[in-house]
This record gives sequence, structure tokens and C-alpha cells, in this order.
Amino acid sequence: MKLKVSGVGNEKDYTFVIFSKDQDFFKSFGELTKKAFGHTCYGHEIEKTAEAGRSRIKRVADYTDRHETCTDGTVVFDLFFGSKKVFVVMHAPMKSRQKFMAAITDSVRWAR
Repeated sequence: MKLKVSGVGNEKDYTFVIFSKDQDFFKSFGELTKKAFGHTCYGHEIEKTAEAGRSRIKRVADYTDRHETCTDGTVVFDLFFGSKKVFVVMHAPMKSRQKFMAAITDSVRWAR
């Protein structure tokens, strides 16, 4: 499933994208970052639980009013989960932000 984008913006040292929040967000965002950079950043659908050896599929509904960060050294993603949207702020050099936006252009549905 494609991510749905409802807004984008670019400032001097960061770019932001507003995604609709749905259960496929984790997988789709991971695929998007892999397409842009060759590796996934925050694309894990499965999370470890407190019980040893147990894991479960992440439920995006559990991620409300929450902030997560993902970094690979040169690119930092701040993800802010609201009730219906995910605000992603990417702090990176311009060249990396352009790669990410090119991947978005080919991989998302734009909201009307």
C-alpha cells in the first residue's frame, strides 16, 4: 500500500512531510527510506515485548502523541505520531533531502 501525503515543506536545514496514519505506515515508510537511501530507517513492523523471546506486530494505533527518532549518522528522522497523521521531519544535507523527496514523488498518493 502506498503512503498518503497531505503536506510537505522545506526549510533551510530540514524537510517535513505529513503522512496519513494507517496500519501499513511502518512497512511503507521503511520501504520508502530503503528506496531513497538503500536501507530502512524505522521500517520495522515487529517490536520486541517485555517477555523474553516474544514479539508482536506494531499497531500504529498504539502510537498516538508519541515521538520517535531514527538516524543513520547523516540523516535524522523525527516522527511525531498524532491521532490521524504522522509528521516526519528530516534533518539532513540538501542532497539527501532531495533523494528522499524524489522517492516520495514516485511512491506515495497525494491527498486532495
